[in-house]
Amino acid sequence: MAIGQYSPLAQFLTPRLTCFKPALRELGIAMVESLLATMPAFTQHYPDVAKHQLWPMRLIAGESDGGVLPA
Repeated sequence: MAIGQYSPLAQFLTPRLTCFKPALRELGIAMVESLLATMPAFTQHYPDVAKHQLWPMRLIAGESDGGVLPA
């Protein structure tokens, strides 16, 4: 388990870990499109693909950060 990345096991640890969860399917699609856009044979199919992107992640609040998120 990577530190910070969501794992189903995180809920069973004490204190329960605060972690993040990326949308892996959408991230995979974006990465492949970005890679294909760099290949001359596929550049015309992916002309508007961003070379750099910030990827949103969902925070899964636990108890390990010592803070409390407002409801």
